[in-house]
Amino acid sequence: MSQRYEYDVSIIIISHNHERYLEECLESIYQKTKKITFEIILIDNIPKGECAAIVKNKYPKVKLINNENILGFSSNNNIGIKISKGEYICILNPDTKLKNNAIEILYNFLVEKRNVGTAGPKIYFPNGELQYSCRKFPTFKSFILRRTPFRNLLIENKRDVNHLMNNWNHNSTRSVDWLLGACLMVKKGRIINIGLFDEKYELYCEDIDLCYSLKKANFNNYYINKAEIYHYHQKESDNKFLSKRTYIHFKSMFYFIKKQKYMLNLFNG
Repeated sequence: MSQRYEYDVSIIIISHNHERYLEECLESIYQKTKKITFEIILIDNIPKGECAAIVKNKYPKVKLINNENILGFSSNNNIGIKISKGEYICILNPDTKLKNNAIEILYNFLVEKRNVGTAGPKIYFPNGELQYSCRKFPTFKSFILRRTPFRNLLIENKRDVNHLMNNWNHNSTRSVDWLLGACLMVKKGRIINIGLFDEKYELYCEDIDLCYSLKKANFNNYYINKAEIYHYHQKESDNKFLSKRTYIHFKSMFYFIKKQKYMLNLFNG
């Protein structure tokens, strides 16, 4: 007997001092998402944060979880997934805003196409510039050109051409290796079957790991150009080579390589 769900989609949002973006994000969901049923699960990752006041006053239907301790991306999303009542899970950053009915478009694509692992939208910076959100799985070359001082030897457009797929106009739907975790939709049963998000990641690479695990399980990940959102992406780990966030990015990537037995794959691209 198949499981019965209360909603089509459970939207999981984690706020970590993102209150300045939150109302715009929530408002866009309610304004643009009309033809499917959904719930919003908001996790305030700052103990005694300010999300409660926003939700209580304007969005009482939002299910709010107040963390007693700061948790990582994977742990927080797993909390949301475990209590969710939707057939599909949409992981959504709080610093996003729907440009159109993106969540409905992603949902309809996953319902119609059986072999989908994750699906993600076309993403724009607030100024309307395209944000490259679908990626190739990492290679030794892309790692050297993006995460070491060798990055300074090439202009940004050249060093990112393979990894960010910026040699393609992004105006069509296509199967891709992985998608940025700012907005990802996946069938709940599929993410549960692969063990949810891996909580050993401190920060970064959780989206790569999820998409790679689904790919190994014979599900394809898709970039859906007709679904559109805005994202206030800060690129914090890209702006400085030597920083704490760069170190964490290195640590997460090395864990991904070890966990997924990915070493040989690094030299395939």
